[in-house]
Amino acid sequence: KIFLVGHSNNYYDREKNYSLGYDRSRFIKDFLISNGFDTKRIIVRSMGARYPLVSDKKLFGQKHNRRVDLFISFDGKETWYYDSRYDKNYQKNLKENKR
Repeated sequence: KIFLVGHSNNYYDREKNYSLGYDRSRFIKDFLISNGFDTKRIIVRSMGARYPLVSDKKLFGQKHNRRVDLFISFDGKETWYYDSRYDKNYQKNLKENKR
């Protein structure tokens, strides 16, 4: 299964942020389906603005908190995931380019 978890910044209210995160995940799901993935194997979620990567006080932070994390489960046993919170290269790049 493929789990898509959408995130947003905290610019809007809680419901709108949740909706934006869901829309981001749904966009990726539609892309995967259009490229041959089985719709039944893709699960879409939203975390809204609950898990920011960086502060939303500046435009830089707002931009990087709008994202989709990807988790893939193989036969329900092993999991591969891309979660930008734990990507050391991504985090390093954030720190180096912070404005």
